[in-house]
Amino acid sequence: MGNWQVWMESYAHLTGSSWSLIYFVSFYLISVLLLLNLIVAFVLEAFFAEMELEKAGEADMQDPTPQGRNKRPSMRLKTKGTMVDILLHHMLSSELDGSQNSD
Repeated sequence: MGNWQVWMESYAHLTGSSWSLIYFVSFYLISVLLLLNLIVAFVLEAFFAEMELEKAGEADMQDPTPQGRNKRPSMRLKTKGTMVDILLHHMLSSELDGSQNSD
């Protein structure tokens, strides 16, 4: 979005209308500020959820019980699709629990 204000002023001068100014400002606000922040927030939430799941898996591996010593890291053996399902379920668990309680 380097010189969007230059394009905005050019279109406003070309059309002679302020509607092009409204279009460019609304496009900037919606696309850059809102959508980009939502995407970054979703990526960060997925990253933190994966870190939390890995820490939980490591805690299970360090369990002093005999069953804990024989456990293998299950996170590494899962397919990518299964990992995505686990991450989504972990990230949206509060919303899923809330919708099940309301039914």
